[in-house]
Amino acid sequence: LKAYDKAELWGDRFFEQYPEHLSSYKLRLKLYFESNQKDRFFEVLGQLKASSVVVDKHTLELIRMVQR
Repeated sequence: LKAYDKAELWGDRFFEQYPEHLSSYKLRLKLYFESNQKDRFFEVLGQLKASSVVVDKHTLELIRMVQR
């Protein structure tokens, strides 16, 4: 069972509380990747690029996979 709407709500809340934590970006990136919402994925990616958050190896792999 995939409750993307609830996941998005909690992902947004998590991001509001912790905008400088990579996990708040990763959660939303994975959500939008899994739900095939490329526009939203790239919106979050833009936010991540504009932030000072350092990207880890796993997040970089996800980004590369989507950009292919």
